[in-house]
Amino acid sequence: LEDGSSHYNLRVGLALDGALDHDALMAALNALVERHAILRTTYVAQGSDVEQQVNPAAPVALERVDLSGLAQQAQDEALQAL
Repeated sequence: LEDGSSHYNLRVGLALDGALDHDALMAALNALVERHAILRTTYVAQGSDVEQQVNPAAPVALERVDLSGLAQQAQDEALQAL
């Protein structure tokens, strides 16, 4: 409930081995967001009160960046920069 705070946002990096089925991953993420309302919920200050708003499901935006054309050290550096 702290305006501008990132306390409730957790950023996680995952290392995946093997081929990635991008369409299956997107379908799974979209189904997860649709099924769990808390992932679509925001809290808005209304004067001295706080109101819970459950937003409609929307497609998940997942950015893809291909680093395979870079040498391993350059991949590591680019990944850290991202």
